[in-house]
Amino acid sequence: MSEVKNIPEGWIETTLRDVAKTNLKSIDKNYSFNNILYLDTGSITKGMIETLQNFDLIDAPSRAKRLVQNNDIVYSTVRPNQEHYGFITIPEENLVVSTGFTVITAVSINPKFLYYYLIQSSVTNYLQILAEHSTSTYPSIKPIDIENLEFNIPKDINEQKSIAAILTSFDDKIELLQAQNRTLEESAQTIYAEWFGKYLIKDKLPEGWKIGSLGDVAVNHSKAFKFSNKKVVFINTGDVSEGQFLHSEEISAKGLPGQAKKAIELYDILYSEIRPKNKRFAFVDFDTSNYVVSTKFMIIRPKNDFSPFLLYLILKNQDTIDEFNIVAESRSGTFPQITFDSVKTFPILIPDKQKQNEFDSILVPIMEKEMNNHIQIQTLIKTRDELLPKLISGEIRVNEFKV
Repeated sequence: MSEVKNIPEGWIETTLRDVAKTNLKSIDKNYSFNNILYLDTGSITKGMIETLQNFDLIDAPSRAKRLVQNNDIVYSTVRPNQEHYGFITIPEENLVVSTGFTVITAVSINPKFLYYYLIQSSVTNYLQILAEHSTSTYPSIKPIDIENLEFNIPKDINEQKSIAAILTSFDDKIELLQAQNRTLEESAQTIYAEWFGKYLIKDKLPEGWKIGSLGDVAVNHSKAFKFSNKKVVFINTGDVSEGQFLHSEEISAKGLPGQAKKAIELYDILYSEIRPKNKRFAFVDFDTSNYVVSTKFMIIRPKNDFSPFLLYLILKNQDTIDEFNIVAESRSGTFPQITFDSVKTFPILIPDKQKQNEFDSILVPIMEKEMNNHIQIQTLIKTRDELLPKLISGEIRVNEFKV
């Protein structure tokens, strides 16, 4: 991939191998830790680490080999368009990552500048093309494909740092708002547990309460999305995690995958059919007019005036996830999967309407705060994504940037 034309003043041509090294360190006989924290390729998406697994070294997966250091970049070599990459900051000493990553160590370039170059859609799309022409059983790239990338960089390291700092400021604000939303989600779950978590299926319930099923209080909505010429936001199962939307970039309808078909509405609950234990679910609390989601989601919609907030908290409860996962693993198929029909008999506590209304009155302010944060996050992401290629290419110079 060459981006060396129209070099801005004060910039130079380079290749990644000239400014960085790959896969410098791996576990060897001198490795001093018996217990490791392990990062797999599927556990990080667009810079957000979802989970780290804890293993005794002797029991660790065979791919748990690569070592990382502060300011390294991890970039999955499998299906680059799935965007399993991240920037490692002050890692734990016993952090080990999968050999499915290429670990990139900046040598003569600002590491954050290099990271932002690599996460541009033009770069991931190019690497995906290379991956699809590989001889592997699935689309993949080799470290040399990353090392061969050609691009332009500011000769002045301070300009690289300034560009990286501008983009980092957006990501820091996004991360702060996402952290606030995680705290709000935890608060909502705590309130739910205090109000309803003490009741078991066989317990005597308050007057007017009853036990029903998921199918009694909700439907699996399957309305098809009506496409137009405007850009849309596609949500795949990997784009949500425990109530958080990880990725929501506007793209042309022409670039959408085949599973982008379902429409969503306010207060819908997106719930991945695949591997419930991975907690790929989210509550829709925003304008959905240009959103299309994957057919791999159940779109669970409350009916009969059942509280959408209560239903969401029931579905994200760990007991529910465990039960859904049992169903998924009991079904035949290439991977654990559920359908709405397979879980619609799941028992649901149905409080009387007055109690639901009281619960909603407490939950609504929390969910509204989440919604406002979500709107801010989307605005920040859109602005950052528009600025990123212009700053990284030198189309906009730092001294031209106006806050």
